[in-house]
Order: sequence, then structure tokens, then C-alpha cells
Amino acid sequence: MTGGPRREAARLFDRPNHKERIVAKDTAFDRVLAACEERDLLVRPGREGDAMVQCPAHDDRTPSLHVTDNDEGRVLLYCHAGCPIESVLEALGLTFADLHDNRGDVVYSYADGRVVHRKPYYIDKDGGLAKKFRQFGNTKGSPAVLYHLAEMKDAIGRGRTIYVVEGEADVHAMEAIGRAATCSPQGAGKWDLVDPSPLYGARAVIVVQDKDKPGHRHAKQVVASLRDHVRDLWVVEAKQGKDATEHIQNGLTADDFVVVASPSEVHDTPDGERVLDLVREFVADFCVLGGAHNEVAVTLWIAHTWVVDAFDFTPRLMLLSAVKGCGKTRVLEVAELLSQDGHLLVSPTEATLFRLRQGRTRTLCLDEMDSKFGQVGRRDPQAESIRTMLNQGWQRGSRVPRTEQTTNGFTVAEYDPFGPVALAGIGVMPETLMDRSVIVHMRKRLPSEPVQRLRRRLIATRAEQLRNQLLNWSSGVVEEWKKRLPETELPEELSDRQQDAWEPLVLVADNAGTRWGALAREAAVTISRQAEADESDLRLLLLSDIRDLFLRNLDWAERTPTELGIALRSLTDSPWLELDHNQGLTPHRLSRWLHDFGVPTHRVGTRRAFRRVDLEDPWQRHLPPPNPCP
Repeated sequence: MTGGPRREAARLFDRPNHKERIVAKDTAFDRVLAACEERDLLVRPGREGDAMVQCPAHDDRTPSLHVTDNDEGRVLLYCHAGCPIESVLEALGLTFADLHDNRGDVVYSYADGRVVHRKPYYIDKDGGLAKKFRQFGNTKGSPAVLYHLAEMKDAIGRGRTIYVVEGEADVHAMEAIGRAATCSPQGAGKWDLVDPSPLYGARAVIVVQDKDKPGHRHAKQVVASLRDHVRDLWVVEAKQGKDATEHIQNGLTADDFVVVASPSEVHDTPDGERVLDLVREFVADFCVLGGAHNEVAVTLWIAHTWVVDAFDFTPRLMLLSAVKGCGKTRVLEVAELLSQDGHLLVSPTEATLFRLRQGRTRTLCLDEMDSKFGQVGRRDPQAESIRTMLNQGWQRGSRVPRTEQTTNGFTVAEYDPFGPVALAGIGVMPETLMDRSVIVHMRKRLPSEPVQRLRRRLIATRAEQLRNQLLNWSSGVVEEWKKRLPETELPEELSDRQQDAWEPLVLVADNAGTRWGALAREAAVTISRQAEADESDLRLLLLSDIRDLFLRNLDWAERTPTELGIALRSLTDSPWLELDHNQGLTPHRLSRWLHDFGVPTHRVGTRRAFRRVDLEDPWQRHLPPPNPCP
């Protein structure tokens, strides 16, 4: 075959019978056309490397699928009827990998002599499409020049808008739809090595950021270098797919890019303080949290989910109320909207939680967890396993083993439970879980406390813009903190466990400035003191109720923890039946609290018991005199 497979494919177009098979499949263009021919789809050839084909994803009487070879080993598909590229590929029996040539290196030449070779695409260990680059020629020059420099300068001279994309393939994709584009060598993270000055004379520059963390960091570098030199500077991203090429492959145009930041926003890029202010405003619009300290805590917790990869601890956000209808679910809905990769789940199973954690640090927002831990209805048999996972997952490096059945028998699988969790419930949660949480007590709102109605379709744009601002803020912070976490001073009033829980939130606040740093420390002390006061009040009530029981039963000289627990749970209008997820006051907690008052247990026969004589000292020290009997 002379002239190569691409020229041979062009010859086949000239044959009168369009159903004849195209045998040459050496290139992605030929591969796509062969798949169309195999499905008896009408093919209308254009110029070499271009064709209109009947779209297999819809009832297409007139060819509306545009197939274009962009001459650098990648095929672009565009259905004029609007079919997504995923549907087209599925109907053709192809994948995204099939849109790339299986040939040698793709060569990108720069004006300064630099040559970039992209090796063929391959499937990485995670099953994704990966690529490798090698550079030759003038790679030591500093700084490097922009890709397609001559074409870009010509476009600037004619007053055209310039698109700054992440890689050379994206430049070719933009040029295929008639737009002028450029990039730096080697894609994301290399903009600081390039000379951006040729862009200074542009009438307008649109930065197309990839929809991943490296892409956001790269766009941030580009904007920082151009902000003071280009008046109309925009940041956009793909409406479908993750980059400019996939956006165009999905049949979309340059006008369909989603605006991330307009020129006014670019030139006033929000810092950490402004981002936190906006998040707090969003939270306050839809939630009544019972005080400024709780608003600060929820705001900082949401922000910390975006930089959680830099921390060894991630506190649980626990929303508690005495009755239903206090707005706990609404807070979780807001947290799901604004947190990194938020997922709202209602009373999930153990297996669901394990599998949602694998491979990604998702933010889990768990509602109605009182049904798991026994506050409402019967205690869930999986409650202990779920509690263990939530407890272990607050610290990085923990592993939860599980035995799983495979085709070869049984194996032990270790799950990584680390990640942010917000949970809501009525009553109290397990003590060990509360100890790892920032606790927000919810109450029914008053008529004088109005909130906006949460309608996702109406606030989707506002939430998406705020998520983008959180991502833009966090993209640079998390990489810096992963190298070296800043030192911070935590309030001495906090216990060691409380300091572990609040450290990520305080660091986020410090990054936003002194005002937020002060708000965070004040909230930490206030909320932690409230939690301690709640437990302290319960301990004093316990001591008082035990005294009342001994005064009613003068023949009691001693009682075991189990006997005291039974007697306490029988009291009316007392909380002892509700503690520890409706198991009631356990002998273990009763003994621990009395030991804190200095009351020991003594062996009485084969049992250990508390003696009346040992209880009299804390009664006198910590309680007012008992009411005289009538």
C-alpha cells in the first residue's frame, strides 16, 4: 500500500459503494471509520482526514457526526444533534483510547528549537489513559517560548482572542475549531519556565483550566503572570470532559466553555479570608445554627475538607438535637454542596461506607445516624463496626481489616477509612465518637429566625462558583502544607484530643488571616467548654441521684455498679435510660465517673461494689445539702 493508511482511506472514499469495509486501521481516524463501516453507517468524505458520518447514537437520516483527524494522532468527534461523545463511542464499540493513534511519538516543535515527543498512550495501573513526554533540542534555554509562537503573535496582531490551554494537544484541538491557542512545554506546572511576555499585547486572553487539581494550580500560575498585563482575562473550563480537547470531542464549541472567573473576578482574586466569608454567608443563608461560634465551626470544617490531604487528623462534625425538625439535614445538604467530593447518605450500611472510602478521600455526610446507634428504634447490628470505622478514620494511617470471600476462598482485606465525616442524629452518639468530633447542638428555629429555602436547581450556580473558589484557594495551599505543615498555637484550655480535632480548622483560619484565626480559637474554646459542661452537669446529676437512692434505702451499705445502674435507670425524668445509645448508663461509665470523684470500689464477697462511706465525702464537697424529708 503506497501513500500510507490515511491516503488509502481517502481512496476508499471515492468508491461508489459506501458499505465497502475500510481495512486500514493503523490510525485512530481509520479505526473510527472502520467501526462506522462495520455498522453500515453512511460515510460522506470531505478533505483528507475529514468526514461526515451517520451518528450511531440517534436516528440519523442525514450524516451529522463530524469526524476530524487533528493531524497529531487524535480524532475529534462532534455530533451536530448534540449526542455526547460517550454515547457515540459506546454505539461504535470504541473507547476514548481508540481515538488516539497507536503509532510512534507525536512531535511538537517549538520556535526556539525545543522538540517535545509524546509517546503513545498507554493504560496505567489504575486502568486510566496515560501518556509520557520526552524533550530534546533547546531544553536548557531559559525561559522557554510558547507553543505556536508565530501563529499566536499573528493572531494578537489581528486582535483575536488567545486561548491558553494546558498542553499541545489542546492547542491543536482549539485550532481545529478556528481559535488561536498556545501553551507551555510539558503542560501543567511548567508555566513558570516560560516567557509569557508575548501575550501582554493581547486584546483578551482566555485561560482554559483542566478540571483537576494540577489543572487548577496551572491556571492559577497563568493568571498570576498575566493579571497585570492583560485587561480582559478570563478563566473557563470544559462543560463536558476534563480539558479543552475532550470538550471539543463532545461536540461543543468555544462559546460553550463554563466561565469560572470573569475579568472583574480575576483581577480581584479571592484570598482565604474572602472565601471563608463567602462560605459562612452561604451557610447562614440556609441554616440556623444557634450562634456565631457554630457558624464559624461549620464554615471551617467545610473548608478543611479541601485541604484534608495535608493533615493527619480530620475531626468529625457532629450535629445533635433533642428532637427532630431542628435543621440537621439542612446543614448536611449545605455541607454536601460545598465540601470536596461531598456525598449525603441516609443511615448507610457498613459495606457502603467501606467502599465509598476506597481510592478517594470523599466527604461523607451521614444523616439519621441515631437509627444506627439505637436512639430511634432498635440498635443496628452493624453499629459497632460503623462506630469503629468512623473512629479509626479520623486519623491518617489507620486500617480496618475485613475477611472477604473470593473465588479462591477467603482473604483479609485492609480498608483505609481516613476522610472527613459529618453526621447527624437525635440524642447522643457513642462517647468515643463524640470525643473525636466538633459538636454542634441544633435547636428548632424561631419565627424571628428566617432562612432561605434550599432549592438546588436555583442555587447550583452560586454553589458551583463557591466550590471553584474553594478549589482555587486550596490548590496551592495543600501542596505547600503537604511539604511542611505550618506551626500554630492552640488554646491551652483544650485537651490533647480537642487540640487534635481543632488543629486543621485553626490552620485553615490562620491561612485566612488574624480575624479568622481569632474567630476559630474563640469557637474552639466555647464549643469544647460547652461539651465539657454538658458532661460535668451529668456527673453532678449522677452524684445527686445516687445520694437520693442511698437516702431512700438506709439499709444500703454498698452497691455494685450494675445494681446502681439498674436503680438509676428506674428513676423517672432522668437521662440514665437514654445514655450510650439507649443501652442506658453502663456500669463502665458509672464506675469511671465515680472514680473521677475519688470513689473506689471494694471487694464484697465475689463482687466489687461502691460503699456508702466512700460516697459521703464527694456528696459533701460537690453537692448542696439534701432537702429535708417532709
